[in-house]
Amino acid sequence: MDEPPSIEFAILGLLHEGPLHGYELYRRYSSRSGLSVVWKVKRSRFYALLARLGRLGLVAAEVREQEGRPPRKVFRLTPEGQAALRAWMTEPVADSRAFRVEFPAKLYFCARVDPGSARRLVARQRTLCDSWLSLRSLEPARGDFEVLVRRFRTGQLAAMKAWLSDCEAYLVGAKGGEDDGPSAPG
Repeated sequence: MDEPPSIEFAILGLLHEGPLHGYELYRRYSSRSGLSVVWKVKRSRFYALLARLGRLGLVAAEVREQEGRPPRKVFRLTPEGQAALRAWMTEPVADSRAFRVEFPAKLYFCARVDPGSARRLVARQRTLCDSWLSLRSLEPARGDFEVLVRRFRTGQLAAMKAWLSDCEAYLVGAKGGEDDGPSAPG
């Protein structure tokens, strides 16, 4: 199966809360500051992603009649969609460049669905971040400019690691995601 991009997992995460029609799903996505800060997406693109999730068998649609209005298509997660969401949200981000976008979204949903897994996700991400930092220190630099760039990247990785401590504190205070979730790192 073709792997959906992360924004599609955000759609799956919203559907985990229960079936929704397309516009309500988009409205919830757009109104949640923890998600709309991570990804900006236009409504037409959102509907295209929702259709793709249907083709992949991760969501199912049911047409519901409405009195005095046109029928409405309501989307729900399939068992395959639930499994894909759980697998995605509990796996740490493997690439440090994708961390800024991927990790906040994973944490957002993981904290809501399974707070214990969210704490394990943060711990596993911290271990991965430590390995990125140690790899940086092992590579020899070949000049002043490369040293400068490496110092910048090392600073970014150290900031990620520090932010993961903030995530741990958030999870302790949120008691499983009772508020709108963590905000994206700046």
